[in-house]
Amino acid sequence: MAIASLEKRPPTALPRAIRRGLTRVDHRLSAVGTARGLGKAALLLAVVAAVAMALDVAFILPVGVRWGIWCTWIAAGTVALLRGVVRPMVRRMTWNDLAAVAESGETTLGERLTSAVGLLRQQPHGSPVLIAALVDDATERVRKANLTRAISS
Repeated sequence: MAIASLEKRPPTALPRAIRRGLTRVDHRLSAVGTARGLGKAALLLAVVAAVAMALDVAFILPVGVRWGIWCTWIAAGTVALLRGVVRPMVRRMTWNDLAAVAESGETTLGERLTSAVGLLRQQPHGSPVLIAALVDDATERVRKANLTRAISS
């Protein structure tokens, strides 16, 4: 545990180690969300294609109905890809949200990371020495921790 001197002031921005760790969590969340979205889109497209083929084999469908089924298949695939793949890639979480995700998988952090991020992301209030000590302790723990542990593949 770091001991802060009486002259120490709290940092005004997130320390580099915390920023890098939370950025890794953000990238991992985006990658896992994108992979899940691709899987769901592929499953949806396969099911709709199988149903369309079964209908085409079971009944004699006019050309207009076949085109309607094909357009529905394309629309369903587009919506599934936009919702499941593009949205996780462009969605960004706040530093506090990322810290909470990281802490849920790394029990050694306690609530130090969310507390440090929360105190540094707003107008500081409280003892500057205690804030600096908390940030230093959180930074040291982040360096030793695997913050992406909470994100299942």
